[in-house]
Amino acid sequence: MSKVYGVHVVELNEGITPEFFERFVIEEFLPALPLNRTPGVRASILKGERGARIGEYLFLFEFDSIEVRNRYFPEQFRISQELADLIAPLRRVSTVWDQATRRVKTDYIVMATNPEVAALPGSDATSA
Repeated sequence: MSKVYGVHVVELNEGITPEFFERFVIEEFLPALPLNRTPGVRASILKGERGARIGEYLFLFEFDSIEVRNRYFPEQFRISQELADLIAPLRRVSTVWDQATRRVKTDYIVMATNPEVAALPGSDATSA
């Protein structure tokens, strides 16, 4: 059962300031998402801190499995009726999100993960 990450590259539309966007997603958008009623799904807003996309944003979904992703997003451009019912009350927040941003979306399936490594005898596993 592979995890799936839905990576949405977020670009702010003209006239939307980073300050407005950050306040909106932290105070309104993320708190409004019904993630407590979507088992196996987590969402985060990320901001580039180093590298080529400093100051730019990602909206990241983490799904516990392909089956969980497909439960809510059965096809690439279609949501399930279950998800539609859950997000129906979010019309105002969704409208602001759509007016403030444009997004390029890609789902990634976890192909491999590095195994957890036990500390070697005599080593201090807490120091980095």
